[in-house]
Amino acid sequence: MNRKLIAPLSIFSVALVLLVAGVGIFVAHANPSFFMPIQSTAAATSTVSQIIPGTATTTLVFDSMLNGRPYAADSAVLLLQVTASSTSSVVNVAYQYSYNGADWYSDNLFMATTTATMSATTVNSYTWTLASTATTSKALSAPVPVRYTRAVISASGANSFIWAAFAPKQEAL
Repeated sequence: MNRKLIAPLSIFSVALVLLVAGVGIFVAHANPSFFMPIQSTAAATSTVSQIIPGTATTTLVFDSMLNGRPYAADSAVLLLQVTASSTSSVVNVAYQYSYNGADWYSDNLFMATTTATMSATTVNSYTWTLASTATTSKALSAPVPVRYTRAVISASGANSFIWAAFAPKQEAL
């Protein structure tokens, strides 16, 4: 082989190998998630709120910009522990939203009809019929469309004892 071609071919070969090896390697850097402090009805799950059917509700407000964070939470989960006083207990959870923490709006999905009236269907509302007096737990998805989300928890049938907490999650920037 001609000595004059060895050096250029060697440089070309090394450059080609580096190019081919480098093109196939891409590193994806996703935004990590972090969990913000929970907001709950009480610090301990053993400290419960009693709900008497027809006379009381428990309301838990979630501020998605807790602790002065400049960015709101992307999502949240409502953690709910319920102890029923009898098997006829029914627990209801409905979400409400506010941009300022004072004016609250219920979560209704409005559907236009062919007539001049509108019908409303409540979305993100849960009814939970308890089958025993043992403590049971649920994790419910909680939309976070504005700064404040409120869970209004009520009962029917028989008394219930509730502990609830919002567990928010935020994508890091």
